Amino acid sequence: LKRLDGLAPGSVIAEAVHRPAFLPDITGAAHPIDTLRGKKVLLMSGIGDPAYFEVLVEHCGAAVAACLNYGDHHRYAQADIDGMEKEAREKNVDMVLTTKKDLVKLRGLGLSHIEEKIFVFNVKICLTEKEGEVIARLNSVFSGKRD
Repeated sequence: LKRLDGLAPGSVIAEAVHRPAFLPDITGAAHPIDTLRGKKVLLMSGIGDPAYFEVLVEHCGAAVAACLNYGDHHRYAQADIDGMEKEAREKNVDMVLTTKKDLVKLRGLGLSHIEEKIFVFNVKICLTEKEGEVIARLNSVFSGKRD
């Protein structure tokens, strides 16, 4: 923080965290994040930090039975879906969780045998402090009025 302040004196430096928001199913219907509590889940993602995804899900009270982690920006194929279905059956999971980014890539593949178990783990970014200062600065930039 000292280094950042030295590089940009007078700037507002705020920290942010990811917070679980809600769980859309494959149809887009939203379910509360509490739906995860006590559920056995399989995670499937092609993101940069799948371990953090797992931590967030576990903090919501779910038991992670398996993780299918692919490289960031993975291009899914039907073989990936077939493997996920097999793993979900073998582990007897209640839900398969993926990210919004990954669900877009899964559409068009054969999900019909498991689509009722697929949910998107939706997160929002929340400022932990200085939210008012950040918003005020953004508003001044958008309005053209500088401090």
